[in-house]
Amino acid sequence: MSFFNKMLSKVGIGAAKIDAVLDSEVLVPGEEVSGTLNIEGGKTDQEINKIDLDIYSNYFVEEEYEEDEETYSRMAERSTKINSVEVDESFTIKAGESKQIPFSFTLSAYAPLSYGKSNTWLRTNLDIDSALDKADKDYVQIAPTPIQKSLLDAVSELGFKLAEAESEGAEGGITPLPFVQEFEFKPVAGEFYGQLDELEMIMLPDGEVLNVYLEIDRKARGISGLFAEMLGTDESKACISVATDNIDVIVEQLQQVIREHC
Repeated sequence: MSFFNKMLSKVGIGAAKIDAVLDSEVLVPGEEVSGTLNIEGGKTDQEINKIDLDIYSNYFVEEEYEEDEETYSRMAERSTKINSVEVDESFTIKAGESKQIPFSFTLSAYAPLSYGKSNTWLRTNLDIDSALDKADKDYVQIAPTPIQKSLLDAVSELGFKLAEAESEGAEGGITPLPFVQEFEFKPVAGEFYGQLDELEMIMLPDGEVLNVYLEIDRKARGISGLFAEMLGTDESKACISVATDNIDVIVEQLQQVIREHC
């Protein structure tokens, strides 16, 4: 291969490429992810030191900024690695060669579900000797576990509709990740329509149990309720532990705790 082609490969022109193909288009927190790495050689032989597979998710944090000597706050988007797998296999990919490498790993139990503003993607990277690394980015869909799905269905059965979902920065080691995913529901029918403004929920796995943190925002009723809303005292917090995917049991759990805080 010519010296010219080798130089082009070093700057990424005609270099080897990588594409990750998942066995399933839908991933589930805590379950195995498997697939195949398809590597295509470029115009010259290249040394591959290793391959990195990383799962990233986005989240939002509140940050301050100054403008015209005034301090303001805004929500800024960040991203973080929630899974990291290194295929520690060095090899030479020859010019025009095709190579397939299978992979598998367990997706983080804290992976955010693909709702609202929450996005997750798989990034694969070829660590190429003496050349620019080549990366591939593929968005993936994260579906709820059976318990998570039953919980979301139970909230819907109680007359709530999902209004927004996003991952927000969280400090204090609440989870191994720097964020928690928050779901915001609005009552549109049922017993709590007209009683609540909204229901906010965070789901955190704890082994076989799902800990559910709720913020119940009561609707202002009368002058005392209006003052409570103005002072920010109309919100109640509660927590329940869900250990089954039986939707009837979960509906009863949710109904009881919400009634206690209405």
